[in-house]
Amino acid sequence: MLINIRYFYQFSGLHALLIGLLPFFIPVILWRQQQSLAQVAWFISISGFSFLIALGLWEKLRNSRFNHSMIKLAFFSECLLVGMLVLMPQTSFQILVLAVLNGVYSCCYWLPQRMLFKKLSTSQNSGNEFGNFQILVGILLKIGILTGGYLLENHGGSWLLALSLLISAVGLWMQQSVNNRQQIDQAVGQQTVETVPLSEVIRFKDSQNSRGVFIVDGLFLFLESYFWLLSLFFIGQQSFSRLSLIIVTLTICLSVIFFLIKRQIDKVDAYKLFQAATVLYIASWILRGWVSPDHNNLMLSIAIVAIAFFTSLFRLAFNKLFFDLADKQPTQRYLLAKSWFTQLGVGVFFAAVALLLQLLSNSQLGLPFNYDQLNNNQTVLSWIYWASAPLASIYFLYARQNAYQLAQNYR
Repeated sequence: MLINIRYFYQFSGLHALLIGLLPFFIPVILWRQQQSLAQVAWFISISGFSFLIALGLWEKLRNSRFNHSMIKLAFFSECLLVGMLVLMPQTSFQILVLAVLNGVYSCCYWLPQRMLFKKLSTSQNSGNEFGNFQILVGILLKIGILTGGYLLENHGGSWLLALSLLISAVGLWMQQSVNNRQQIDQAVGQQTVETVPLSEVIRFKDSQNSRGVFIVDGLFLFLESYFWLLSLFFIGQQSFSRLSLIIVTLTICLSVIFFLIKRQIDKVDAYKLFQAATVLYIASWILRGWVSPDHNNLMLSIAIVAIAFFTSLFRLAFNKLFFDLADKQPTQRYLLAKSWFTQLGVGVFFAAVALLLQLLSNSQLGLPFNYDQLNNNQTVLSWIYWASAPLASIYFLYARQNAYQLAQNYR
């Protein structure tokens, strides 16, 4: 088990640093390059569909016993993504390639990360382990964000690329140890993890409403990581350094909170915790719609901390319930289904958001909208958040059929 824990945190921690250095800032970088919200939505949609294509190729590689090559691909694709962001001019074609690379990198990181986590967790400790994951990886991510924000603000793109290459080299070196190679084989190897045809993943359906929830989850994951990041960027007066400080301050507050509660998570009925967290999650989207740079700093700070806590608690509860349910069925099929349907939701929902924003911004259509408001991105983002709040109630459907059985684990 110690081997499992060590490599999981090595892999996740190094990628947290890499993501924080530059990929974390992708929506802000796109915005600074005069990309509209609709174009950012198209970028997200293309990334989602690229993930789906990469997922099929990734599973074929795993079935061909290229376990270690797949882990290496995560580091190589991230460095290629950073290199393109730093070194190449951002034409429309380059942004398209960036979106594809972003989807490939996300696939190569998230699939092994989930499989590694599943190897070290059980229904009795998944909450504690995910709490540890959120704390450690959150801290490393924010170290990367602080460093990346400072270098971006001071035109240090070449330093970002050099740091990414160095961290990736360390990751590749760590992978070569005998213990780590054994853990990779145990977590993702064909001999220890069942082979699941992609056609079976696409046809996946269960009694827990997983498929529909996974699809909707794709929308919310990228609303959190892309659109909400843009909102914080506007609140930080469009400064990379101020944005970094906001994120790091939030992390410190949340790390203290989760350190205090993470061991209690596994003692609570996972389904009841998830239901309560969903209520708070819906409230977080209502708060997001209210947040504006025009509010006073105290009220703004309280709202942003509340949003961060509600969202993090929901993600902890959702992931605990997800991994607990994965224990009760063919695990690999369930993990792949989560990735497939979540990214399908990303591709479809954000394509629809992009088309809607482009339609509404076309004044020649004579639609009954205030086009001055549509040109105010903070206003448009608020509308999107408010529209998302009722949609988040779909999460209440998750695992309802299994609620009684899950409750027995905590008695």
